[in-house]
Amino acid sequence: IALLIAIAAGVFASRRFLNKVDAINVTSSAIMEGRLRERIPTEGTSDELDQLSANLNRLFDSNESLLESLRQVTTNIAHDLRSPLSRLKQGLEASLQPGSPKKAQERAIHGAIDEADRLLAILPRSSPARAGMASSRWSFPGSLKGSARHTGQWPRTRERPLPRR
Repeated sequence: IALLIAIAAGVFASRRFLNKVDAINVTSSAIMEGRLRERIPTEGTSDELDQLSANLNRLFDSNESLLESLRQVTTNIAHDLRSPLSRLKQGLEASLQPGSPKKAQERAIHGAIDEADRLLAILPRSSPARAGMASSRWSFPGSLKGSARHTGQWPRTRERPLPRR
């Protein structure tokens, strides 16, 4: 009888253990497939697998938060760059109009180069992930509103010869 009870207890314990491992596998697979809000169920037993599940859930929460921050930064970059890049394109297109004097074309090209330099200067040199930053709160060193023109006018630029091809 003691042997039967021991076997039954072993089967019960192994089944319970495998069910928890299966829940961890199912949930982590769901998260890898893009369902970032999924979490591993915990039973409140405070055993090793319950603690592991809680730790993994905190990890998933952190990853979800970082990905949301990345989405927001990407959206902000796209929004901030759209207007200056449109102005840059319009200035170059205007210089290509038939009858446009060569001097005006050169000024437009120099203005475009200067505008591109200003845009490049605002972009961060490295990402938080590459820099090893633990926090998802990071910002750009400046704003396009402060450094890009909103007038649609090309700035006065230093005259320099255009490279010959």
